[in-house]
Amino acid sequence: MIIDTATRVWTGPDPWPDRSEPQEGPVRQTAYSFPPHSPEAHLLAMHCVDGAFVLGYRSCRGGIDHPLEMIMAFVHEDPDRRFAVAGIDPLSDAPISDVERAMHAGAVGVTIAPADCACRPTHDRCMEVLRFCARRRLPVFVSNPGIARPLSVLEFANPALFDEPLREIPSLRIVFCDMGCAFLAETLLMLAKHPGAFASTAALASRPGALRTALRDAHERGVADKVLFGSGFPRCTPQVAIERMYRAAAFRPGPADDGAGSIPREVVRRIIERNVMDVLGLDVPPPPPRAARGDSGDEHDVLAPGEEAWNARELRP
Repeated sequence: MIIDTATRVWTGPDPWPDRSEPQEGPVRQTAYSFPPHSPEAHLLAMHCVDGAFVLGYRSCRGGIDHPLEMIMAFVHEDPDRRFAVAGIDPLSDAPISDVERAMHAGAVGVTIAPADCACRPTHDRCMEVLRFCARRRLPVFVSNPGIARPLSVLEFANPALFDEPLREIPSLRIVFCDMGCAFLAETLLMLAKHPGAFASTAALASRPGALRTALRDAHERGVADKVLFGSGFPRCTPQVAIERMYRAAAFRPGPADDGAGSIPREVVRRIIERNVMDVLGLDVPPPPPRAARGDSGDEHDVLAPGEEAWNARELRP
């Protein structure tokens, strides 16, 4: 079973445009004439996975809110395969009420953006949210999609700042979704140190070189079993992300490296097929396997050739 732990959808212009792309003009259109971050694009991109977490987002500082109602409406179109993660700003007027409302709506977790919200993870308001989530067995996804924007406070993106919360709240489950953007060593150390700390490949899938480095380092440090598969859609698709992960395993260092830096294929397979529901302690039914939906479900389905056809942000017809 393959579950993508980090995807997003929204309407309107991209709130976090890539700096490598033009910053002005309309949102780039796909071959299907809808934006690459649209619900329609998400539906097409998820053909090779069994389920997907759909992350919301809220940053009062940045003036961006992907409202819970939008996320839940999209999830309810395919409730067996989509799982809502509500965006929460700990510095908003009533963050605990926001979490309670998300729970009642059916969200399976929350996502916070400490750097984008300029909120230190040890801030009293943030700690209150973390304690509340831990008591209700809600995993917390830490994701700062605007981390490269001027308003984002980079120092608050350091996973080491969650050392105190994870020490004080042993039942807390945190997924660091920015692994590889910065603080890779700190991220891996947190995975090794805390049973409730995990990381996603979401920020790495669109950068093959960084992806291979992070997977190699996680394997060498012995924490690959704490890494979860995430494509970071719409920055990448699950199919391309999986292709790149297996290609990272196929890479062979030169003779002078004495085998250092190689990633066993089985390690990659376990990351991709990890039982995320069990790992995060979620009491929700797993999605039906692709074979039950009429898909073949074999590796060749997922690893279809043609990675180059994914042109930065565009879907293939």
